[in-house]
Amino acid sequence: MLRKKLESALTALIADIGDIQIGSKEQFPYGWRKAAKGRTVWRIVEEAITQNLEKNYAKYGFIFAQPSKSEVSVYDFQAKFDSNSAEVFVNIKSAVIGGKKNKDDISKAEKLKAFFEENIDR
Repeated sequence: MLRKKLESALTALIADIGDIQIGSKEQFPYGWRKAAKGRTVWRIVEEAITQNLEKNYAKYGFIFAQPSKSEVSVYDFQAKFDSNSAEVFVNIKSAVIGGKKNKDDISKAEKLKAFFEENIDR
C-alpha cells in the first residue's frame, strides 16, 4: 500500500515537472558523448525532483518532504504521508533516453545495508 502510494505520488510529480531539456544541438553539436551515460545529468534531474517535492509536498499527499542533508547520503529525500504511515527514504535513479543500459546499480549496496541496520524500522 505504501509503495503504491509513493509510486503514484512520484509519477504525478514527474509528470508535472515534465521533460528537462539540458542543452540544445547548437550548444552540443556532437551530442552528449561521455555524458550519455547519465552520470552528468542525474544530479540535475535529482535536484528538480527534490526541489519540486520539497516545495509542493502537500499537493502529492505528503505531510512533509525534505532532501537529504548530505550530498553522499544513501537517500535523496525523506517524506511521510500522514502521522500513521512510516517515513519513506527515496533514492532517485534516472536514465538518459537512448543511453547505454547497464545492469542494476549496486554501488551503494554497503551503505544501504548499513543505513537499514541503523534504521531498522525504516
